[in-house]
Amino acid sequence: MFLDDFQDMELCFLLDIDYFGKIFRFSTIPIDLEDLENLQTIRYNGGLSDPDVTQETRTGVNIEGDSISMEVTFDDIDWIAQWLSGRPLDNAPASLFCIPIKDGKTDYSMQERISLFSGRVNDPIIGDPTKPKGYTAFSIENSLAIKKVSIIEEQKEITRNRFPNPREESIYGKIAPIVFGEPGIISKAGIGKKVNFIEKYPITPAYRVEFRETTSPYVQTQRFLVASHSVRASVGRIYDKTGGSFRNPILEDVDDEGNLYSYIQYRETGSGPDVLEYDDFHTSAVDAAGQSVDIFTDYYASWGEESGGLYQSYLDGAMRRGGDICLYFLEKMGLDYNYSAWSGLLDLLNRYEFGGFIDDYDISIWDWLKNNIIQYLPIEVVNGKDGLTPKVNLYFYSQQPKAQYHITTSGEFEIITGIQPLDMEIINHLTIKFCFSAAYNSFQSTIIVDPRLEEDDALKINDPIAEISFQRYGLREAVLELPFVWDLATAFRIARDTIRYRGLGSKGIEISASPRYSYIEVGDILSLSSDIGLNEHKCQVISKSFDSGRWRFVLHIEENPLLNPRL
Repeated sequence: MFLDDFQDMELCFLLDIDYFGKIFRFSTIPIDLEDLENLQTIRYNGGLSDPDVTQETRTGVNIEGDSISMEVTFDDIDWIAQWLSGRPLDNAPASLFCIPIKDGKTDYSMQERISLFSGRVNDPIIGDPTKPKGYTAFSIENSLAIKKVSIIEEQKEITRNRFPNPREESIYGKIAPIVFGEPGIISKAGIGKKVNFIEKYPITPAYRVEFRETTSPYVQTQRFLVASHSVRASVGRIYDKTGGSFRNPILEDVDDEGNLYSYIQYRETGSGPDVLEYDDFHTSAVDAAGQSVDIFTDYYASWGEESGGLYQSYLDGAMRRGGDICLYFLEKMGLDYNYSAWSGLLDLLNRYEFGGFIDDYDISIWDWLKNNIIQYLPIEVVNGKDGLTPKVNLYFYSQQPKAQYHITTSGEFEIITGIQPLDMEIINHLTIKFCFSAAYNSFQSTIIVDPRLEEDDALKINDPIAEISFQRYGLREAVLELPFVWDLATAFRIARDTIRYRGLGSKGIEISASPRYSYIEVGDILSLSSDIGLNEHKCQVISKSFDSGRWRFVLHIEENPLLNPRL
């Protein structure tokens, strides 16, 4: 593709919709394109108005805002009849492209179309009495499947049908947790600058799903469910509410409905507990009448001594690294995503490690992944031509970033606003809480970034950007809670990332560009030169929209001298 291809040209949008294996094609004007692979001519029949294309992102992800509204009429289709026959348009794959045209013609082939957006048809409106039978209005989104995929499957709920022999019925309705990573090693400040690591600690909920007892001979057997899946650890520890515990192998079984679960067994005979390790663990006591009564109903598992929870055969341990977690859950969503792009960033994303448990039935996979993992990774996620695509955020390049495109401003790429602040709260004093224990419903570790600190301590540090920010803006404090972080290095990494991103504020500039710049995508790094004093200045596209025949871009302008050396 060459920039001059768009010189004095207009923009023609193309829409492909795959409806039960047949591709329907629409365009802003009727046009023929050559298919160079299959040696045939492809006809686009028109019927499409200029779409309202808007894409944006910010650190983390904002793909829910990315949707495109459409109105088209399908020839020879009666949508009411199709709907009644069980063949609705909902969820049909759709892709939006553009090409340059002049006098109703183009030199671009099917293979050279510029991809703008891929997704699926959402909420089509059909049966408008004032329109033809083939008319429909809908939006194209890449969030349809997100809304419908819960992170907890239905068979995770503990029910009487699954476990008919519990000690207490209060477990019914609870959710058998998903446990991932290696939760359980708590960081505490020691003497001087030393950090102490506590490996034995009650962390995730455990449920006593089975209780059997015989009197002659006396044998008491109890099963404590610790996860709704296979786990990497081979041995685990169960705690009672007073801190007593026992340690035994982690075993697997299926419940009465055939669902696999992992459990730790506690067996006691007349000669005492049959366990690997016993530390004052009790489940019952003798009352004044000499009867055995339950004194505990809440139990918790510890994972700090072992190798963690959920794993995949291709990993070297429990699934704990950020990139691996993203790929695992993206695949489970059934959503379009750019596997190559995610895989290419694994070395970066896997520096961040996470762990914990999930037992929230109402949350979707995407909401959980976005809010608890992706938000703390150094990437932007955009809806690209291949689906959800990660791009390294401009703040987090460790060296001079390589610009995808070098652009000099002109009438075709015109700055229309001054450099101005983006809406973002400044932070230079940050308290991070991590290591969340369900047993105490609280965070067990804390680290602090303090710009006033003269010397780093075990879990308190200063930061150069925080110091500059403090000098400019005064003390700006914030608290960040990380329920799925246990790794101390990851907690510090997220702390420094947050200060780097929020310490000095963000600046942006708005651009109006001709159709020739259609190829620029959200997340791209540009090298911008202009007559306002920017010379090959690195910036990142954070918003892209089409309005009145021109593209509008918002560029994040970074002043970091590492990315943009001082003149």
